[in-house]
Amino acid sequence: MFWKKAIAPEKARLPDPDTLLDASLGDVVRSLIEVRAKLAHVLRDTPDEVKQYLAGVMTSMAEMEHGAVRLVKRADDLTRYLATADAAPIRREIDKLAEKARGARDEGTRKQYESARAMREEQLRALEDITAARERVMANLTRLVATFEAFPAKIVRMRALDAQVMEALSGSMTDELDLISGDMKAFDETLASLGESIKT
Repeated sequence: MFWKKAIAPEKARLPDPDTLLDASLGDVVRSLIEVRAKLAHVLRDTPDEVKQYLAGVMTSMAEMEHGAVRLVKRADDLTRYLATADAAPIRREIDKLAEKARGARDEGTRKQYESARAMREEQLRALEDITAARERVMANLTRLVATFEAFPAKIVRMRALDAQVMEALSGSMTDELDLISGDMKAFDETLASLGESIKT
C-alpha cells in the first residue's frame, strides 16, 4: 500500500542519534523516529476510506523526511566544526593587531597590521555565521518534529469526520507541510555552500 511505503524506514535514513556529537540534535532524531512509529501504528488502525484522503499528506511527509535527513547531516557537520573552533582567541588577536596598528611608526607597517586585523575580523564573522546557521537548522528541525507529532492525533480525529471535512483537513495538513517544506528547501540551499566550506 502507498501509505505503508511512504513511512517505510528505508525511505529516509536518519542517522543513529547516538553517533551525533550534539545531544540535542540526537534528541531531535529520536523524536522523528518515534513519531514515524506512532504514525505507522495509527495508519494500521485507520480505515481505507480515510487513508485515501492522506495520500498527499504522506507524500509530503516522505519528502520532508528526506529534507530532515539532509538538515541533520548539516547540523552535525556544523556542530563538529564549531567544536574545533574558538572565537575567543580570534577576538584577542583582533585586539592585539589593532594595538600594533596604532603603535606602528610608519604607514606601510600600520596598513599591514590593519589588513591582518581585517582578515581576522572576517574569520570571526564567518564563525558567527556558522553558529547562527546551526541554530537555524535546529529551529527548522524542531518545527518539523512539532508538526509531525501533531499528525497522528489529527488522523485519528479524521476517522470521525465526514468525507467533505476529511478532505478539507487533509488539504490543510498538506498545505502546512508544503509551507514548512518550502522554508526547509530554501534554507538547505543556503546551507549547502556553507557545509561544503567547512569540510576537512
